[in-house]
Amino acid sequence: MDRELTRAAGEPLDVLVVEDDPDVRALLVRALSAEGYRVKQAASAAEACAALAQAEPDVALLDKNLPDGSGVEVLRWLREHGLNTEAILVTGYASLESAMEAVRLGAFDYVEKPFESLKAVANRVARAAERGRSRRALRERNEALVRALAALEAAQQRLLAARRLATLSETAAGLAHAVKNPLHATLLGLSNARLIAGECGALERLGPSMAGIEANLRHILGLVEGFLRAARAGAAPAETCSGAAAAAEAVERLRAEAQAGELRLELALEAEPAAGAARHAPAGGGVRLSRETLVEAVQNLVRNALQAAPRGGTVRVSVAHATDGAASGRAPAPSPSPTPLPSPAPAASIDIRVEDDGPGFDAESAARAFELFYTTRQDGYGLGLCQVAVAAETAGGRCTIARSAALGGAAVTLTLPLAPAAEER
Repeated sequence: MDRELTRAAGEPLDVLVVEDDPDVRALLVRALSAEGYRVKQAASAAEACAALAQAEPDVALLDKNLPDGSGVEVLRWLREHGLNTEAILVTGYASLESAMEAVRLGAFDYVEKPFESLKAVANRVARAAERGRSRRALRERNEALVRALAALEAAQQRLLAARRLATLSETAAGLAHAVKNPLHATLLGLSNARLIAGECGALERLGPSMAGIEANLRHILGLVEGFLRAARAGAAPAETCSGAAAAAEAVERLRAEAQAGELRLELALEAEPAAGAARHAPAGGGVRLSRETLVEAVQNLVRNALQAAPRGGTVRVSVAHATDGAASGRAPAPSPSPTPLPSPAPAASIDIRVEDDGPGFDAESAARAFELFYTTRQDGYGLGLCQVAVAAETAGGRCTIARSAALGGAAVTLTLPLAPAAEER
């Protein structure tokens, strides 16, 4: 069999013969099968459309006059359904109108009956198949080019966003520093005023007002410090760091806070690939983000979950690798202390998931959770989850909110791409 008539993998090309005359149909099927094609047949337009709906052949020989329609109608059906089959119209007589309609619908050619020879028909099928191969190759190159352009545009957008974020972060940090110092001075002055009021016997009368002023000042100070942390998340120099190690450190920082609230804080780590000889970053790639920024992002997720969980409740932090956006497997079994599991295959990204058994997010809160200053708590600043979102965007990742299937509360997942090992050297 001629290599020109086979696919790259060696599979024969498919041809559909649509002809109502059983004798002519049998001749065409026999001749094309002898040339090495895999041939299917149909005796009507309805049978042809049914066969095309099941599988897309490389070439279709379409008789113009069929019992329930015409080959032109089948050709039109082909194009309307987005099939790329090359079509050859077969007619007992050639008319300008049918030829123009066939060309308009993208037919490769048309042949007249009686045939000059079956070999001539087979040659036209071969040329149609060749055009199909060329068009498929061109289509694949175009699709690859479109994907490459989309990736380039996305990279440019991330670069522009990073530059804007860095500029905004520098401005915000300078402003926050300028506000922070007077706030500390005001708190110190208020403390001195409380002492003076006590010496003058006016503390009982002024004390409640002073306490309210101090609470408001401390709230503003917390807001400024939180804003500084969020600004640093986008401005800190990137490094290759371990997502699992960052999650473990964030959990340890909040272990005492969880115990004070009588909460069970669980951590389950999926073991990372073995470290390279020259570097301690994972051999399969680490997260490209400031280590402290990543720790703070996980810490914000965990603190948010601790505040949502009821007394005696559970907060679970799990780390799992994923390949091509799909989880590598079921989340690792949780325990109160880190639980190493067998090393996974080389991963494309890492999922850091924080779950709780609290009330979860309602639709509005889930949609607005990462907005700057959005909070549902009276004493909240609306900065913690915003910092998480900034960190995720800086690393080229994302943060998603769902309902925890295991605990029933919220499940917030921070998905971050892992840099290829080559980028770490």
